[in-house]
Amino acid sequence: MASITSLILSNNQLGGSIPKSLGKLNGLQVLELVGNELSGRIPAELGDAKELTTILLSRNKLSGEIPGKVLNLKQLREFDVSGNRLSGMIPPHKAIIPVSAFLDNPGLCGAPLPSCKHA
Repeated sequence: MASITSLILSNNQLGGSIPKSLGKLNGLQVLELVGNELSGRIPAELGDAKELTTILLSRNKLSGEIPGKVLNLKQLREFDVSGNRLSGMIPPHKAIIPVSAFLDNPGLCGAPLPSCKHA
């Protein structure tokens, strides 16, 4: 299975959660799961797939926080989680990711979105 380089399953009405085992795909470079019915959290294990350059998870029902391990993949060039139910502070990251990649997640805050309000 390590020879899979792209996994593109967008707009397929997929449900359930993103399998943690995707992090074991050492050669995985592109993960596109846009416009499905995926729920649950973004697995931190995706950060183990060191070759990932593209992670597109927009327009799903994902919740919880964005794992710092995922957002800080060294090869990451394209990342989009807009239109989910994510919350918490966006982890500090070096990749240049536009504001649009984080929009429509009512509970999400921190750069490049407005800063988090501490109660």
